[in-house]
Amino acid sequence: MKFISAFSCILVAAAHLAQAKEPPTPPWRVDPHNTGTITVPADIRQVVNMELDLDYRKSDAIKGVAGDLNGDGITDYLLQSAQSLCGTGGCVYVLYDGATRRKIGEFFGNPLIVRAERVHGYVNIATYSHSNAGSGVYTEYSFDGRAYVVTSGQRVEGAAVDRLFETQLGVPFWPPQRSRP
Repeated sequence: MKFISAFSCILVAAAHLAQAKEPPTPPWRVDPHNTGTITVPADIRQVVNMELDLDYRKSDAIKGVAGDLNGDGITDYLLQSAQSLCGTGGCVYVLYDGATRRKIGEFFGNPLIVRAERVHGYVNIATYSHSNAGSGVYTEYSFDGRAYVVTSGQRVEGAAVDRLFETQLGVPFWPPQRSRP
């Protein structure tokens, strides 16, 4: 009986963790196959639909991550494009500042990594965009006070791609990946 009670408590705790709305302290990464749907405020959703950045229709559920990415206590929105804009190189992601309700960054790749380092309050972001079987482009972005800008981009090939992914294996996914059968 004690085992069943303890097991039930573990399941409840795991369910609460899986349903946590706020991403963990960086670093963490998102993957187009793991990103869940989120509730996006109507004013931001209207901007998304007007700008046609992400190829969503008004009735579509939007995938992404909602969380405070600059420590101001206000939820920011990292939105993933509709599947129609994703390809072998990755997906388009757009970041909207929760306080100003404006787009402050656009990224492309798979995965997208939210780094622990910050510039002007916002976390640094990195992406990898697959080019072919043995190469791709690793890009780093920083916030310049108004918008995200590319701070470095490097083509990686062969063993360098393998090393890049080995270093990223320890960076957890957000939301946590569900076990796959």
